[in-house]
Amino acid sequence: MDLSAYKELFLTLIIVMVIATNLWLFTSIKKNKSENSFHILKKSAETLRDPFKKENKDLEELSLLVKNITNETNHKENL
Repeated sequence: MDLSAYKELFLTLIIVMVIATNLWLFTSIKKNKSENSFHILKKSAETLRDPFKKENKDLEELSLLVKNITNETNHKENL
């Protein structure tokens, strides 16, 4: 099997995935599961846009806490 055969296989797999996704969306709309399905898709899209959103939020919170502790320590030393 040469490189062109791998390209054809890859292209075929992508086409099948797109068709399967569209069929899944269509059937979920028809079965009135659209709200739940779209919620899943929306959450997936948000995760793809910012995969480390939760970690970044946690780091910002930690940074703020450390800053507050540092300020308190400096304030106590000045007294």
